[in-house]
Amino acid sequence: MLRVLISSLFALPLLAQPFTYLGILDGQARVFSGIRKDSISVAFLGITVSTKAKVETLIVNQSFTYMGYNAKGIERRLYYDFSPSPVFVDTVYEVGDTMRRLLVLSSTSPSSSVKADVRALVTPFSVGRSWTLGIVGNTYIGDIDGDGDFTNLDTLVVTKDSVYILSMGSLSVPAGTFDSVYTIKLRLEGRIWSSTVYSNTGSSSSAWSDTLYRDYYIYWRPNLGYVKDSMLQYGKWHYLFVNIRVYLWETSVLEGYWLGLAEGNVKNMESVFSRGYIQLEEFGRIYDIRGKMVAEGKGKISLRRGIYFIRTGDRTYKVILM
Repeated sequence: MLRVLISSLFALPLLAQPFTYLGILDGQARVFSGIRKDSISVAFLGITVSTKAKVETLIVNQSFTYMGYNAKGIERRLYYDFSPSPVFVDTVYEVGDTMRRLLVLSSTSPSSSVKADVRALVTPFSVGRSWTLGIVGNTYIGDIDGDGDFTNLDTLVVTKDSVYILSMGSLSVPAGTFDSVYTIKLRLEGRIWSSTVYSNTGSSSSAWSDTLYRDYYIYWRPNLGYVKDSMLQYGKWHYLFVNIRVYLWETSVLEGYWLGLAEGNVKNMESVFSRGYIQLEEFGRIYDIRGKMVAEGKGKISLRRGIYFIRTGDRTYKVILM
């Protein structure tokens, strides 16, 4: 229900600046797969549960200066049950030993967004280290619950934003087994005034949540990037004798990664999502993300999961293959 986008960042280790430590390099790309579950429980009405398959791609495709600091843009695309979500571009920039991020929280209209400037990561990682995002006490107004109601905008008040590095060990995911993986936990708490609850109850006071929290875990491998993440979000509302409980659980694991892109500028390039194979209606050449040609021809071409670039005639487009 709540669509606060504390999305995955992207990265890894430090020699001089966080981007070096975090491995945020031009052309770096990641493909993740996972699932999302939403559950809404309303007293006397029962429980509604939905489950969706998820694919997520991240590509570092911009380098620029933001407020005088070295910054990069990370293109983030999400697919739920093969339906694409809007494309988000995370802006991250370096300040001392920290990587700050313009975190997308909500929209005030279909074409505008509300962002929070947060202290996302402090480098180098070490078990027991902790920090805060720096947004406790802030209030954000926009379509936070994702219902598309821009007449009755939601309000989010942040009351806690702690980050902890819990442990370090090995972890196996489809992309491989990795050592020196740090487990980082973000706890976000607050209260939200939800236009969804308001529209269903007609009560402005009942639209304020009693409780809202999000526990976000990210498993980060220095010099490589994060290899897994998971998130649990819980919200509770009370209206007259009716209790509303909303749960959201989401997880993703690393399927494949690339450290460089030789196939040109991927910014603004058309993306196509496919499952199991690529279907070429005319003769074309297929390249992997490093610029190596892996196939050519026409018709059905089977390849392993990942990101590919296709040239047919004078057209180039990107395919995300699952």
